[in-house]
Amino acid sequence: MTALLIVLVVGFFAAALGQTGTCPGPCPDILLPVCGTDNQTYPNSCDLRNSNCDRPDVTVAYEGQCLKCYVQDWIPPCPSRACFRIYLPVCGSDGVTYANSCEFHADNCARSPQEKVRPVYCGRCKRES
Repeated sequence: MTALLIVLVVGFFAAALGQTGTCPGPCPDILLPVCGTDNQTYPNSCDLRNSNCDRPDVTVAYEGQCLKCYVQDWIPPCPSRACFRIYLPVCGSDGVTYANSCEFHADNCARSPQEKVRPVYCGRCKRES
């Protein structure tokens, strides 16, 4: 009985504070845009989590605003490298031009977390690394 009462009280306060489930609650007013796997730009990763509490499959695809050439539907899960042969170039933060967002993602799958790159803009890189 005591355990049930504790669970109810904790649940009540968590709901009152708006911190149910995996929602972080109020977010800081900091602009560090992130692109979600739903191809939507959010002001920061906290806002992404708050906006998608009921959709845990929506995560940060990369830092920065979503790019129109970064087509999430083309991206197979890691470690697949089965990509369409469509040329819609994406310039990576490593200075490399990738044929499309799928090729970019496939290359990133093979990288360690410290080596990950992010898409910078649509089109060929001005200077290739």
